[in-house]
Amino acid sequence: METINAAEYEPEMYPFTNPLEREVSMTWGKRVYTFPPRSTTNLLGLIADSTPMEVQGIRKEFALRLSEQRFFETDEFKAMAAQAPAGSNLTPPLVPVDKRTQFMNECLIPLSKGKAAVSKMPEVDIESKLHVDPTTGKRVSKPIAKGEDLIGSAKRGEF
Repeated sequence: METINAAEYEPEMYPFTNPLEREVSMTWGKRVYTFPPRSTTNLLGLIADSTPMEVQGIRKEFALRLSEQRFFETDEFKAMAAQAPAGSNLTPPLVPVDKRTQFMNECLIPLSKGKAAVSKMPEVDIESKLHVDPTTGKRVSKPIAKGEDLIGSAKRGEF
């Protein structure tokens, strides 16, 4: 993997702008990046162990996620949701391209410089997430170990 020396790059090469009046958090690589409101952060050097090309892709992913979050807060989406049949799933592909493009482009417009806070994601105990029979308190499903044959386990009735 290429080693990044952030000093070799212009700070404006890899900006991510949070155009909102509130903090925005994004996750990548088991880390949470919290961007201050109405500010632009240079992602190069902030996202550890990533090449400049990877940082560019992560930047685009953050912009896409934020554009989808913002669309789901619009009156247009609320009207779509109100017309949807009960139980239907309105997914990101329903975000109109013009809205997605508009919101993503706003993540590239420079604002005052800011610095995102970076924290590790909390560890999750996977076994605590498994389904438990409410009457017996015993797990209905069991975790599958790495390399374990899921189909074979199911055929043997181990679930």
